[in-house]
Amino acid sequence: MVVSEAEATMAGELPATSPQQTAEHPPGVLAKPPYYKRFFKQLWTLLYHKQARVAFRNRTSTLIRLVVAPFLFILLVYVIDKAISSGNQSTAESSLEPHTAANAISAVAPCESDLYSVPPCWDFFYSPNNNAVAEAIVAGIQANNPGRVIPDSKVMGFADRVAANTFMTLNPNKVTAAVHLDVTSAEAVGFTLQTNSTPKFFKGKYQNSLTMFELPLQVATEREIARQQYSLAGQQPLSDWTVRLKGFPHPALSANSLVGQVIGPFLFAASMFSYVPVISGVVGEQEVGLRQMLCTMGMLDSAYWLSWMLFEILMGLVLSLLLIAFGAIFQLSLFLHNSFGILFFLLFLFQLSMASFAFLCSIFVRKASTAVNLGFLVFIAGWIMQVVIIFGYPYTPQYYSEVVVVTVLFTLLPWSPFVKALQDLGDAVTGQYDGIAWQDRFSYCHNLNDVQAAALPYTTSYRDNQCVMSVGDCLLVLLALWIIFFAAAVYFSNVWPNEHGVRRRPWFFVQPGYWRPGRTSSPNLRRHTSHITSTASTHAEEGLVNGDAGETLDPDVAAEEARVRELLQHRTGASALAQQSPGGRNAVEVLGLQKVYRTSKARNWFRRVCCVWRRRPVTKDYWAIKDSWFAIENNQLFCLLGPNGAGKTTTINCLTGVIPASGGDALVYGEALSSCGGMDRIRSMMGVCPQFDVLWSELTGLEHLTIYGNIKGLPGKLVRQQSKQLLEQVRLTGAARLRSGSYSGGMKRRLSVACALLGDPHIVFLDEPTTGMDPISRRHVWDIIESAKAGRAIVLTTHSMEEADVLGDRIAIMARGRLRCIGTSIHLKHRFGSGYQLSVSVAASSIGAAADKVALERRSQAMQGFFHDKLGLSPADNTGAYLSYHIPASQGAALPDFLQDLEAVGAELGVTDLNIGLTSLEEVFLTIARKAEVEAAAQEGRSSETVYLPGGALLKVPLGEEYATVEGSAEQYQVKWAQDELGNLQVSTAMWFVCT
Repeated sequence: MVVSEAEATMAGELPATSPQQTAEHPPGVLAKPPYYKRFFKQLWTLLYHKQARVAFRNRTSTLIRLVVAPFLFILLVYVIDKAISSGNQSTAESSLEPHTAANAISAVAPCESDLYSVPPCWDFFYSPNNNAVAEAIVAGIQANNPGRVIPDSKVMGFADRVAANTFMTLNPNKVTAAVHLDVTSAEAVGFTLQTNSTPKFFKGKYQNSLTMFELPLQVATEREIARQQYSLAGQQPLSDWTVRLKGFPHPALSANSLVGQVIGPFLFAASMFSYVPVISGVVGEQEVGLRQMLCTMGMLDSAYWLSWMLFEILMGLVLSLLLIAFGAIFQLSLFLHNSFGILFFLLFLFQLSMASFAFLCSIFVRKASTAVNLGFLVFIAGWIMQVVIIFGYPYTPQYYSEVVVVTVLFTLLPWSPFVKALQDLGDAVTGQYDGIAWQDRFSYCHNLNDVQAAALPYTTSYRDNQCVMSVGDCLLVLLALWIIFFAAAVYFSNVWPNEHGVRRRPWFFVQPGYWRPGRTSSPNLRRHTSHITSTASTHAEEGLVNGDAGETLDPDVAAEEARVRELLQHRTGASALAQQSPGGRNAVEVLGLQKVYRTSKARNWFRRVCCVWRRRPVTKDYWAIKDSWFAIENNQLFCLLGPNGAGKTTTINCLTGVIPASGGDALVYGEALSSCGGMDRIRSMMGVCPQFDVLWSELTGLEHLTIYGNIKGLPGKLVRQQSKQLLEQVRLTGAARLRSGSYSGGMKRRLSVACALLGDPHIVFLDEPTTGMDPISRRHVWDIIESAKAGRAIVLTTHSMEEADVLGDRIAIMARGRLRCIGTSIHLKHRFGSGYQLSVSVAASSIGAAADKVALERRSQAMQGFFHDKLGLSPADNTGAYLSYHIPASQGAALPDFLQDLEAVGAELGVTDLNIGLTSLEEVFLTIARKAEVEAAAQEGRSSETVYLPGGALLKVPLGEEYATVEGSAEQYQVKWAQDELGNLQVSTAMWFVCT
């Protein structure tokens, strides 16, 4: 049945609307602005008031991220480059030589001049040492050595080459060279030189064995052989035997892509100072509930993620420009000679792809500490993979197509194309090349064999003929990774279960309600609530709806359920009472709400099969909410009480959309929780104060209200006005501009209450709002809550029975997931209270301290005797002048006559004051909770608790009983019960009171 607005107003379905209110927008809720205005307003709020302010307040870490880390890592690259360059400055090959000089070959150098020589050493060896021609030649080398005669102690001869090699093998670094003469005859002499041609470096010194040892010994040997030949021919030898060496002109020789190989891992390390804060920031907001709180206030999912992305775009822009600036300041050729556009977009796109990768990783992490550890793991993995890429795998022709899966996996990680591009940019500035221009970002790269490469025309521009991925390709890959990772992060944030197990269907993005939530009509309401009856029937077969085994359904709860069921039938047009609207004043209608946490069958199987020796119990499904049916009326405060684990907070979380219900549904001003887009529409008229404070420690109280007000879509002027008023109401005006991290626990709770009341919400959920407050602040917040009831419904959970008694118009008590009772405070005290509490004060009439004390004692004894004679009661509390009695409900009928008799003898007994009232709500609460625990214990097979008495005796106390007797003894004890943190009953005190 479709109910028109006029009919709904007449029947009490909705209060009459003001001129600004329509059927599309419930009273007390401002009309939503258009979607695009909401989106851009929320985007600006999150970007400026949250992201920018938090970054500014954490300015030290922001400065390290943007300036210090890039500067230090560029400085390290500069130092490494200079250290290697300075080691090459002593070699001629390292400097530009356009015109080389002819240098004379020096004399044979002493062996001590060798950098690696081990004393005692020899200048050279020779063989054979048993030939006269050879001996003469060696003697000439020693005697005619320019500038220094080589002594015999520095020369050693061997019979043959094998003997010389054997000695050198057993005595390394003892000689610098050896000459092996091949004497066929006096006229035919040849020789072979044996030297270590490896260049030697030690403590910054460079030694070229070719010019220091090999060529001098070769020239000396040739000189003496020539002298011998001249002598045999009867001719005079040449007077000047000078041999000179002249090298080819050459450019400066530098290491192949040294900066390109080193700078990739270092720039990656600098970017990790951005990656770790991003992933820990996103996960931290999820962990403490900030993102959930923003969603509860009506935040759009797209605005949240886009605000993070835009902020990272800004940070990436600044970081990329600073990296290029630092590289230019340190005169690194990679930054000076390559195209600015290539460098900027490479650094910028890499920062963005890493930010998107951080967003994606944050979806699968629950704790900020784990996110930091994941950041270090990514750093180590990235560093190792970059080293592999530097050595040519997989971006070289021989590996690129060898294992396609490996190549694809490498390319899907942002640091792989990043380091490959930097390697090419480094190669492009070595030797005579002058970098890669923007127009050449693709054309320089070729995959050619030697024949094809030789056929290419000569060019002075950089060209790589063994290239499989160009810098331009790397830029496109990084661009694609940025978009893909960001889209995947947004998608998985919706379909992957969050910390509360909430997720959307995989095809959520094709549902119209996700993009443009509309209002659900009555036919849709019927469709979205039709599953409740079938769900209830299914669970009824399991014994979980109309009372578990051993549980009894309270009459008031049963009546409330019947009323709400009839109202549901009315709303869906299934009742003949269609014109009466029995629940017209209701703001919230809870329709068979259920929440069950299922136990993994695989885990139970593992416990049964693999853990037999440990006897670990098989866990069962845990029902947090068992089929709740109740309604919450407008202009009232509905107080939900219960011990820990009763289901209060779970109920609030289901109604606010924090966690999904396992069964049933709820209507908030006619909107079904389970309808498409229903929760988004409900949040626009809802305010929430969570159980635990959800605040940014870096932001002030005023900034919190500004953010939440803009997220709700309030006009800017109204945000400022209401923020000021609410801060004044919760007495935080003086601390409005202080960071919430410096607030006390009570101040944080007051700020949370102010956030819940912001925007004049039509339904407010307050989950233990006064926890941690001092008595004065608590009373003040009570006044605020009391005054806020007008025009809205308030749902309050608390552990303070006084708070519930003062504020609650209707009170419901939950225990073990089930609604146990519901009604006003007076009604509950009448039904579940144990009687009345009567207090009487007496005073003495005698004068004098001693006489007054005796008279007071006498009157107190007379008063106790009066109560004992009339009612048979003893005082529960006795201070002499003040007597307190607990009168059982069974004696309530005799109470009027008793009070008349007491009034008649009051003057004689010295009565000065008399107070009588019902038992406290706390006693009602304990009675309900104790009854629920007794029922649960009976289902579990527990019937008693054992108490160890001081004398060593054991006292077995039946669950819920107030008196117990020691077995085999007449000693009787009065027992007081309490509940532990899990809500289980346990004996608080056992007091012996009679012995017969």
